[in-house]
Amino acid sequence: LSAIKYLPLRKLTPTRTEFLNKWEKDEQLLDSVLSELVSDGLIILSNGVYSFTAEGRKLAQQNDARDFGRWMITSEQSAAYREMCRGIYRSDRCQFNMVTQNQLGILLDALNISACTSILDLGCGTGALTEYLADHAGGIVTGIDFSAEAVEFARERTSKKQDQLSFQVMDMDEISFPANSFDAVLSFDTLYFVNDLEETINAMLGLLQGNGQMGIFYSAKVYPGESKEKLRPENTVLAGALERCGMQYETWDFTAEEKEFWEKSLAIANQLKDRFDEEGNLKLCESRINEAARELEFYDAGGKSRYLYRAWQ
Repeated sequence: LSAIKYLPLRKLTPTRTEFLNKWEKDEQLLDSVLSELVSDGLIILSNGVYSFTAEGRKLAQQNDARDFGRWMITSEQSAAYREMCRGIYRSDRCQFNMVTQNQLGILLDALNISACTSILDLGCGTGALTEYLADHAGGIVTGIDFSAEAVEFARERTSKKQDQLSFQVMDMDEISFPANSFDAVLSFDTLYFVNDLEETINAMLGLLQGNGQMGIFYSAKVYPGESKEKLRPENTVLAGALERCGMQYETWDFTAEEKEFWEKSLAIANQLKDRFDEEGNLKLCESRINEAARELEFYDAGGKSRYLYRAWQ
């Protein structure tokens, strides 16, 4: 189910061949599992391509929420992961995004966060970055995440800051707050995972008070054969969604900084591999190494860009 969800994000088609290439090498087992998922009404096979039924998509989301929550909590509890974060980000917030301290500082200034009385953080995970925002804002910061485990962990960790922080289990595809609830809505590399970007932007827009703003970190990429014009700030998928929703925006270019970020990630993760292994958390390290190597392939081919978008109506 996860394969069917994430292969299209990498411009790959959910077919039996791709499943064999990326995940399951036992053909007999794979065919048995696929057949069972089809008969259970969770997936559909059409012209060799697998896709979700509504029930299958719901189950995939539940599985991802559970697994990602456990992954984030394991990272929080890993001394090696914390050391890796200090080396990469110059901070210890158990980050999964690409937001460096420099980028974070520019966001705080661009949106004048210290004057905000209500902020929403979309996809907050275990809430360390949400807590950082609360420490710099003038009001309450709310974090939402689809993982109940991550949200509960965030609540327990920040229990002494309940006057500043609030966490809720909520899917970005189903944002449900009253209209005009927030001064700022922020996304730290989370909008790649929504089902309909324009629909989500519209939902975010409805949450903003009169002079409210969005702060969105977004990295664009193009695959072989695609035009690199799509990497320009006005041509990204996000820019198109903002414009169709009637929003204005300005951008900051962090493309060169992100390339350095992945180079540093690859080097530091490799340096700490033995530490992760001693903890029994080698998968955390290997995941970062594989991700860094994959992203650097795009940068080496001139196929990525990164921006902060400040958007308003």
